[in-house]
Amino acid sequence: SNYLTMVTFLAAKAASAAGVPPGDFLPALLRTTLENSLAAITEENRIFPLTGPVARADIATITSHLQHLRPHAHLLRAYCQLGIATTELAGRHGILDGQKQQHILDLFIRELGEHYEHS
Repeated sequence: SNYLTMVTFLAAKAASAAGVPPGDFLPALLRTTLENSLAAITEENRIFPLTGPVARADIATITSHLQHLRPHAHLLRAYCQLGIATTELAGRHGILDGQKQQHILDLFIRELGEHYEHS
């Protein structure tokens, strides 16, 4: 449960860092995500629901997120690491084709490398 709490904390901090009040969208997003994830657990062979910029292969949004998070090293690291895990899952479940998956992975990995070089 501490990982769910940490992801919620990181989402709230990232929204605040981008100038978006977390209370404006995060409660509804969390409720919907939890309901969809719980349904995936109870329905045998159901794929966990992936939505958002990784699942859409929305490079512009991912790039924007990375740019906004650069001044916040701890948030940037977490975003990239979770992004890598999400991208790999999306590839395994056929949500992303190989080329899109690799392009997104490269974004996250390059950002992590640049971040660690400058830390």
